[in-house]
Amino acid sequence: MRVVWLTNFIPPYRTTLLENIAAHVEELIVIVNTDVEKNRLWSKENPSINVIKQMGLSIKRSRRHKSGFKYSSYFYIPIGQIFLLKKLKADVVFSAEMGLRTLFVILFAIFNKSCSVIIHFDGSIYTEIDNLFIRALRVFMIKQASKILVNGEDGKKYIIGLYPQAASKIDKIHYSCDNFKTHINKEDWDPKSPKFIYIGSLSERKGIYNFLEHLYRYSMQSDRSFVISIIGEEADFKHADLKKFATEKIKISFYGFRQSLEIEEILSHQDVCVVPSIADSWSLVVNESLSLGVPVLGSNRSQAVSELINQNNGWIFDPYSYESLERCLNNIVNISDREMGQLKTNCQLSVKMIDNSEIYKSYLSMFKRTVK
Repeated sequence: MRVVWLTNFIPPYRTTLLENIAAHVEELIVIVNTDVEKNRLWSKENPSINVIKQMGLSIKRSRRHKSGFKYSSYFYIPIGQIFLLKKLKADVVFSAEMGLRTLFVILFAIFNKSCSVIIHFDGSIYTEIDNLFIRALRVFMIKQASKILVNGEDGKKYIIGLYPQAASKIDKIHYSCDNFKTHINKEDWDPKSPKFIYIGSLSERKGIYNFLEHLYRYSMQSDRSFVISIIGEEADFKHADLKKFATEKIKISFYGFRQSLEIEEILSHQDVCVVPSIADSWSLVVNESLSLGVPVLGSNRSQAVSELINQNNGWIFDPYSYESLERCLNNIVNISDREMGQLKTNCQLSVKMIDNSEIYKSYLSMFKRTVK
């Protein structure tokens, strides 16, 4: 089986997945648009697989989300993609988006009946900004595709909302990474001063400003204090914007951007990982935190939180509701040592099979069921 995998670029957390897939198919060819997107600070990956950098144009666009925040993304116009696909003679083409690149894949497959197409939609009902043209284009692509891959139920709801008949085509595979391997943090749990950590850009979409605003309000009405470490590059907010929430009861430390190994070391010493996103297609920090035995306090608008977090490994809140977060914080600051120890164990168990060393098997199964 020859598989062609189209993606914007190969992020560091997907390298092992692709290498594992490549080791179990006749040939895997990954077509990328760029080495690393310009708004990413990761270093370029050099996986031991066949990678082709495709010619094309990259256009940055800024938009306003229906939730009110602004964000930027990159739109790629591939050049010569149909001719490249014809040359590669793939049995299965996996396209990791629902834009122009996938449209070209669909047009290619219409005239090449032996080729199956899998579209990976990694968004959710909370992430998308649709107009009538985009919706019509996506419905056309969904109808033509052999399968639609989603990360979770929120992604499935979006696809079915576009085209209800697509339900039978949908596969769900959780987004994965190389889980951290550090042993569970055995440091003493102090419910009077929990150690929180936030990992992500300081953007409106990630919800860190609203979270700190609510945490500040809670601390003023509580006898508890909080320590919060913030890892991530400045974006919509600067450190100065967030420092105003620092008080005697809220100690804030800023680390800036950090690579994966540094994040693992810092994260392993925390009590709770905070994921307050207003709209997130996944949130890999949830996987990483759970793999270290760190419970997650997460927003119900992050698909990873909705899929992976429950009362056994964390807490879920509505980022727009102070009362929702207040209930979670009340729970956290009243947890006993024994309960926290059980939470940590549950965390690692909950992502044991959602690791690149295991999840690739789900992709192989999907490819085998899709090939014509």
